[in-house]
Amino acid sequence: MHRLVCSCSLFLAAAVVVLPGCYKSQFETEKTRAEDLHKKSKEVQAQLDAAKRELGTAQARTQQLEAQLSGLRAGGTLVSYIDGKPAGRESIRWDGTQWVRQGDSSRAGGTIKFDNGRLADQTLMVSQAGDKPWYTGAVKFGKPEGEWIWFDEGGKPHMREVWAAGRLVEVGKASTAKGPLTWNKLGPKDREAWVKTTSAALRDLPELARETSAPVAAPTAAAPKAASPLPPLPAAKKGAKPGR
Repeated sequence: MHRLVCSCSLFLAAAVVVLPGCYKSQFETEKTRAEDLHKKSKEVQAQLDAAKRELGTAQARTQQLEAQLSGLRAGGTLVSYIDGKPAGRESIRWDGTQWVRQGDSSRAGGTIKFDNGRLADQTLMVSQAGDKPWYTGAVKFGKPEGEWIWFDEGGKPHMREVWAAGRLVEVGKASTAKGPLTWNKLGPKDREAWVKTTSAALRDLPELARETSAPVAAPTAAAPKAASPLPPLPAAKKGAKPGR
């Protein structure tokens, strides 16, 4: 019985381990480092969760903007009003830098067609008040081409413009004094006054490129000078003998 008690006492004494000071300090250091890593891991996880939320918000915003951009590229309709009443309706689209006219532009005087901000090739027929004709003419490559006829307030032909490649070649005023309709060509001053009138009338159509300056006449070749006649021979003196 005495031997058994001694063995148990030896066992219990061996189970109690006392760490030296250096090992205790290292243990505390590793424990603190593990706690710091756990804290840092939680912070990083929180930042990651916030970044995911921000990314989701950004993706939703991106999709919204893409939908808006698609709508802008598809175009829309611009309605103008005068005294509270619709006066015109224009189809427009965003070309990436600005709004431009696209398709039909319906106004009180008629409809004008545009192709991505440029005047489409067409024949314009614009009316004035009372549905009377105002002017008509062809457009090619955004420039007037051929004959343009302007009408007076009564709807009768008044002036004729002749265009070639966007340049105003001639302006004539209607005349029926001799029966059939004829056109009397305007002089420089009357032509200039007429150009100012039409420029004001077309101020809402800046896409129409018009060159209205008078064409410069080509210089004419100078006629060759006639050869000067030979000087007359001196008269023979009296009494002189003819040479042999």
